[in-house]
Amino acid sequence: MLLQIPHVKAFRARALFDSGFQTIEQVSEASVEDIKGAISKYSAFSSSKSNVEGKADHKYREHVESQTARLIKKGARSILAAQVEDLEFEAEQMELAQQQEFQYDRRRRRNQLQNDEHESAAQIFDEMRDIVSESKSDTNASDNE
Repeated sequence: MLLQIPHVKAFRARALFDSGFQTIEQVSEASVEDIKGAISKYSAFSSSKSNVEGKADHKYREHVESQTARLIKKGARSILAAQVEDLEFEAEQMELAQQQEFQYDRRRRRNQLQNDEHESAAQIFDEMRDIVSESKSDTNASDNE
């Protein structure tokens, strides 16, 4: 929204919009002269002075409009730079979250493998105990005969 740009109030936003600037990005990419041309359409300057005074007023008006156009362009660029910074921060946070999730999944899989190994070892132990028990039973049965 153009009103977010410093030095852009409703009348300048309307002038920029009417001149084809619909986004902050468009304003930031525009030349100072294009911005100046847009805002001069709705300029607060008007003169009914003599020709000499009118020329001085015109130079002053040009100067003020050029300065204002530079400030508007700088403000638009600042807003975009802040938005890029915010997006970079979000991307870093997402990457960090993905790394943490990957590490969590790796630990979970490792723990599952360890649990599976423990279960396998316990099953082997139980089978060996059963074999030993059967073997003792067979030995006791043959001793009794």
